[in-house]
Amino acid sequence: LLLWMHVVGDQPPQIITPEVIEFADFALASSPGCYLNENIQSLPDELRVAKTDTVFAASDFARLEGLKPVKHSGFNVGYIGTVDYVKMHRSFLKMSSAVNVPEIQFIICGGGRYKEIEAEARRMGCAERFKFKGFVEDIKNEIASFDVYGYPLCPETYASSELNLQEVMYAGVPPVVFPYGGVPHLVINDYSGLIVHSEREYTQAIEYLYYNPEERKRLGENARRYASQIFGGENSAKKFLEIYKRVLESEKKTRKWPNPDRIGESLPDVNPQADVIGSARLIASLGKHASHFVTSRSSNDLNSVLEAEKHIAQSLPVMVDGGIFSYARFHSSDPFLRLWHGLTLREAGKYPEAISEFISAMNLGCNRFYILYYIADAAYRAGNTELAREALSKLNEFAPDFAPARDLIAKINVTTDSVAESSG
Repeated sequence: LLLWMHVVGDQPPQIITPEVIEFADFALASSPGCYLNENIQSLPDELRVAKTDTVFAASDFARLEGLKPVKHSGFNVGYIGTVDYVKMHRSFLKMSSAVNVPEIQFIICGGGRYKEIEAEARRMGCAERFKFKGFVEDIKNEIASFDVYGYPLCPETYASSELNLQEVMYAGVPPVVFPYGGVPHLVINDYSGLIVHSEREYTQAIEYLYYNPEERKRLGENARRYASQIFGGENSAKKFLEIYKRVLESEKKTRKWPNPDRIGESLPDVNPQADVIGSARLIASLGKHASHFVTSRSSNDLNSVLEAEKHIAQSLPVMVDGGIFSYARFHSSDPFLRLWHGLTLREAGKYPEAISEFISAMNLGCNRFYILYYIADAAYRAGNTELAREALSKLNEFAPDFAPARDLIAKINVTTDSVAESSG
């Protein structure tokens, strides 16, 4: 079994766990950033040399053959990739709009939530600087119009070998990047691009490359040479061939990934027949980053559970979209995944959707009284005081001394009294 890992693997939910590496005959990193993962580096030296290595994920440079820069007015800063804050720096619009360059245009290519981010740009009053193109199949023509490649990713990025970055470098476009994920191992600062460490530095780097065209040309030419020598399918294939030979010569064996318990008979206040395999799999995939989920699922201490679920509610977007939501969608009968998804929805202000998930969690066998409080709180925030009172009334039957519920009913009473006085 040859495992080729296309994430850096140190940020949840994309974690390269020791169990994953052990399971494979050979674990292959897709970039130096991935290879530096602590669970690879912690292997004994002899074992690490015997069963791990690095081969860059391979870009198809053939689709860029014949690319020539296109003359254009103004100054174009390109971006290709997922247009979503699970990937992009959260201050992408702010940093970009602060660049003091005449006739600048940010050309954004990629699917995702680009419509939402475009609407955000309109609200910020800077929409004229951005051209959101959505998914683009033929990137050659787009890259030909780029003067600079602005690729600021979020700190929690799972990016490893970034094919789009390899391609723009091969095309001779100098990138400006942050040192997150595997990206700083693809760009040599001040040789094949610029690596920045703050929002202000990002803005200044774009300005610097505009006002210093010779420097822009130097970095672009270096980027092209570097990408030609290091990246691309031909370079990766040569190394891959040798690794394939080694793996094929290894002893064949049958293996089976261990499955966690499917039912919830050992979990507190959970129907013994509840299907909880999805949440167990999520926890297993997170390795040492799973502590809050373990506590929420298994602890008998209510205060610890509530504190853990506060942390789950505040999960970063990449953990919500790529972890909790993805698992909840696939394992829709798991009450804990529905509960955790509900927590993140409530935190995001999506109260009706959160209420639906909380109700599903209870219907699927999570018989924890405090979920009624979550329902009441979400209903109150949504302005549905009737549902909030109903949920709190049911909760009172199980836990009349639950302090958060008492505080919430006091808020509801104050709100109701204020409305009554206003109408009177």
